[in-house]
Amino acid sequence: MFNDLRFTLNAQFFRARARITKVRIKALLDAAEANTAGRRPLAGAVRRHAVLADGTPYVYSFRIFLSERPVHFLANSVLKDNIYAVILVLEFNHHVAILKKSCANIADEAEKFLDPVSYTDMVSTLDEAHVAYQKLSARQMTVADTAIRSRSYEAADLKGSLSRFSTGRSVPYFIRVRDSQKIRSLSLSTGRLFDATERQPIDAVAMWASKRLDVSPTRTSEFISAFAMSLPLASILQRKVVPAAILIDAGSLVRRMEAENLVIKYKTKRGRIIALSDRALNALTRSLENVYDIDAQLNVLGAPARTMVRVNKRNLTIASPVLAKLRIDENGKDVTLQKFLIANNLYTITFSNPKYVFTSGECFEDTSGVAAIPSLIDVLVPLPQLANVTSEKGIFTQRSTGFSAHSLFAEVEAIHAAEDYLFCDDLGDEWADHIAFGLQEACVTFIHSKHKDQSTSAANLHDVVGQAVKNIGNMTIDPTRMQAKVQNKLSGVYVHNKASTRIQLTRRGNAGNFVNDLNFLLANPRLHRKCILACSFLSRAAVASEFWKIQTGAPVKGHVVQLMWILSSFVHAVREAQAVPVIYCSP
Repeated sequence: MFNDLRFTLNAQFFRARARITKVRIKALLDAAEANTAGRRPLAGAVRRHAVLADGTPYVYSFRIFLSERPVHFLANSVLKDNIYAVILVLEFNHHVAILKKSCANIADEAEKFLDPVSYTDMVSTLDEAHVAYQKLSARQMTVADTAIRSRSYEAADLKGSLSRFSTGRSVPYFIRVRDSQKIRSLSLSTGRLFDATERQPIDAVAMWASKRLDVSPTRTSEFISAFAMSLPLASILQRKVVPAAILIDAGSLVRRMEAENLVIKYKTKRGRIIALSDRALNALTRSLENVYDIDAQLNVLGAPARTMVRVNKRNLTIASPVLAKLRIDENGKDVTLQKFLIANNLYTITFSNPKYVFTSGECFEDTSGVAAIPSLIDVLVPLPQLANVTSEKGIFTQRSTGFSAHSLFAEVEAIHAAEDYLFCDDLGDEWADHIAFGLQEACVTFIHSKHKDQSTSAANLHDVVGQAVKNIGNMTIDPTRMQAKVQNKLSGVYVHNKASTRIQLTRRGNAGNFVNDLNFLLANPRLHRKCILACSFLSRAAVASEFWKIQTGAPVKGHVVQLMWILSSFVHAVREAQAVPVIYCSP
């Protein structure tokens, strides 16, 4: 039966950190068989020696058995799905390749003596001179709520198509390349490699695995080197950097549950195993979507009691009594939700120094973030008049024809007094607080305003950045939608607390000429766009002082790090939309 086995070239690769023994391999096979239907294995072997056609020695182990999975489409059913399962373990010196199908989770046994091959080792399997990068998915080095946390890019060859702007703050976790005539996929976070071919016999699979491991450890990719750099956890901790915040990748968890029909369950006081209700599952996912701060004792603030981050020799993990009580069915075997999240690297941890992040099971250094601090500070435009702002919109009466003096809205309108058209789009179907059109400058400007007491608090910036990023798509200006907005909303007056004022929402310009002027503007080849945040609570001097501390390695408070992430996410999002980011602030 062994000689009749055929596998797709889809394996997870490991490096042994302890001696590989028959006992350990047998325990690995037994773990894979934890979802057995109770019958004896059909076939199996433990640590048999063999030699490839090129003379390379290797050791193989395998087991074929009948697995059992619960049937979820019948309530309270004792029926089970029976599926034949197989696991193949190939050993090459200190490396191990594992191919499996329909097996139970083996992560607990594997981690006792195996580590997934590193990000660097996975990347080194690619010979850049012969591959075309066709797809790449990358996580951003941020946990900010307003940031785009993950992006995917696809092209005939990304080497010539993908802009390198901000790639230093991105961590690739999936790559698909064309290597000669083959399509190859790499899951960098789990050490998994897949070649799209027909099913192969064992000797061919072993030869393939051997060749994938036989790479130069010094081979580098110029394309991948533009992204964040992998480095050991120990080297970060030696720099007196500590974990600062954690984000669970709830989106990936939900996608896995949907794709694989996974069910989260819990045990009642009477010992019954019950699936979470829709209401409880929604509450769980909402709580997992939050970003949680981490204190000096590694406690996760705001999470259920005794939730904390553990610093291990090679990685960071999360320990939560709530997650440890919940179970998730994976290939017929229940594992704790906590172990599932750790095994699949479904969490990101940032540090007190924003240069570093732990994601995809490894630590990475931002190769552009700190270097970009001067450009972030340059986005801040100090305006002395904002230092005198006392409110966002001021006080309203039914006779008001304009926003109160020393209000942020009034100052913004004074700054943009020369615009051909200026609309106040506050409230309702709001694209921005103000939208301006400059015919001579050939510019469309969206202005989002926020007033608070002066502070470097990240929370103050959070809401206004969220509003701006959400509406970036509207900055392309669809003429039909914009004309409808002017006719239906912006031709009226400002309404405050359901009481009308005399403040015209068309603050500048003749709305009767707007359609023709808009078409003229959109046809102008010099047309450009600005996304402006008017933030009276920010002081350029105060922000610059804190950011220079980050650049020089001096300690800063956690909210300053988050302020940098949020500001950086705004700048990058606007620039990716081919617009100019600007922040009005106090001196």
